[in-house]
Amino acid sequence: MSACGENDLLVVGWVHHHTRNEGLASELGGRTAYVQWGPRGNPVVAVLRYVVQFAMTVGLLVRRRPKRVICMLPPFPALMACLLYSWVRRAVLVGDVHTYPLVSRTWRPFLGFTAWMLRRGRGAVVTNEANASILRDLKVNTLVLDDTPVLVDGRETPPSTDRHLVVVPASFDPDEPIEAILEAAATAPDVEVVITGRDDTGRLNGLAVPGNVRLVGFVSREEYEGLLADATVVCSLTTLENCMQQAGYEAMAWGRPLVTSDTYDLRNYFGEAALFTAPDAGAIAAAWTQALEQRAKLHAAMVTLGERKAAARPLEIADLRTLLGLPQTI
Repeated sequence: MSACGENDLLVVGWVHHHTRNEGLASELGGRTAYVQWGPRGNPVVAVLRYVVQFAMTVGLLVRRRPKRVICMLPPFPALMACLLYSWVRRAVLVGDVHTYPLVSRTWRPFLGFTAWMLRRGRGAVVTNEANASILRDLKVNTLVLDDTPVLVDGRETPPSTDRHLVVVPASFDPDEPIEAILEAAATAPDVEVVITGRDDTGRLNGLAVPGNVRLVGFVSREEYEGLLADATVVCSLTTLENCMQQAGYEAMAWGRPLVTSDTYDLRNYFGEAALFTAPDAGAIAAAWTQALEQRAKLHAAMVTLGERKAAARPLEIADLRTLLGLPQTI
């Protein structure tokens, strides 16, 4: 049967861009919409920003009139806007719930309300069973779904042996051990470290930035993909236990060796295709050194992992199509 028309489904996120959103929209034949207004900052600024983005989201949905909406969380006000639209238009609503709304001090106080809204829709998708268990305990219909295993042409080419480039995709959220990464770079002067992302909350204020570190800020998609293509190693770290890493999926897309956090979910997903580290400077620097030494082995394992995940993906998407009430294509 044919896929849904692109006006039928919209994946909404209050971010500049997100690979998971793009992947879901592509696999389901829909489109993405990103709603952003104003800077990130203190709670007063955040409240005003969320009020404006709430109105922008409702207006966007009314103009595009999708029959199905997937809403990225956090923040929960985005889900409020999508739920309001779904009530008025009788649209299908599913929340794509990341780890932060379930465990962080900022969003967990609103978890009960978030679960209530998700129950008013069709339910939620998450990236691991631990997060699914939290929502299922709150009576939310929940599906576990990893990110889209996008495989980039050229991933079979091993990383360069002439360069020691570690790319650290960052959002500067509280769970990222930025201080430890900078300290690790200071102890590894032969490693070139590039950190992407906009430091809107001032995490870098007062921190010493070693000479072998480049802070490139928020870069275009084309520039970001160029960094991944050039990377010898991708490093993506979190201090949260049940948090998948977007940059880990992107490392898989490009066949790049990955250094990531030593948690159950990340070990379970990446296995032999990654090295795992504690979030302290010494352990991070040691993992970088080991990944550089084992780049050929890790590259081959990551390419194999990507092919295996891609082969299993149609069955996973079939479950999501059922949740959304879409016709099956397999």
